[in-house]
Amino acid sequence: MLKIYYKDLKNKTLKVLPKDKTGTWIYITQPTEAQINLLARNYSLKKSLLKDTLDPYEVPRLEIEDDNLYLFTRVPYQNSTATNTTPILIVYTSKHLFTITPHKINTFDPIVNGKTEIFTTQKTKLLLQLLSCINNSYNTIITSLSRSIHNASENLEKIHNRDVTRLVTYENVMNNFLTSLKRNELILTNLLTKKYLPLFETDKDLIEDLNLSTKQLIEICQTSLNMIINIRDAFTIIMTNNLNRVIKLFTFLTVI
Repeated sequence: MLKIYYKDLKNKTLKVLPKDKTGTWIYITQPTEAQINLLARNYSLKKSLLKDTLDPYEVPRLEIEDDNLYLFTRVPYQNSTATNTTPILIVYTSKHLFTITPHKINTFDPIVNGKTEIFTTQKTKLLLQLLSCINNSYNTIITSLSRSIHNASENLEKIHNRDVTRLVTYENVMNNFLTSLKRNELILTNLLTKKYLPLFETDKDLIEDLNLSTKQLIEICQTSLNMIINIRDAFTIIMTNNLNRVIKLFTFLTVI
């Protein structure tokens, strides 16, 4: 699916255009091979970098090719069975801003639905707003998982095997998020310190806020992971003590 969005200072609403023009945001989800070839040909983009978006294990990074900025990152992705992250590519060119994702995601719904004001003609600010939406999506899931982990830590005596299994799942999700967030932090630092983008003072302030938010998310993930380890250790001790009581009981009955 390909949609072309446009909004400048004269327009009050985000418009969907039938064809592109300078200053548009071109949003592609679940691209086909033919669409990638078309994008590469029509906009002089690097086809190999566009195809990297389809790699489920693609890591966050920055690339510069022909004066175009290719920003790879990962966003939380939930399906019916699991929570994971999926790659997303943001391409910053002199005329357009592209976002390409291999899955349909709701990360940018606040922007698309008009809840967050944007101007597609202000490409740098729009890129930073997209990164802010990605941080918000991480924050929503991490906060929910952290609350569940905290509740489990307060009810250790009521923990069952299924709860431990759930905590292991949370641990995998947190580790996955932590890896992506640390790389995102590096990307934000590079955007701020290197001349990848034309930045105004307000843009620099926004990057610094994003960097701070990312650091806080990293800290929450690390705290939650430590809490899971403590819960697992406590559960092991509790189970061992219960087993010892049972063995002592059987030993006593055997002696009698």
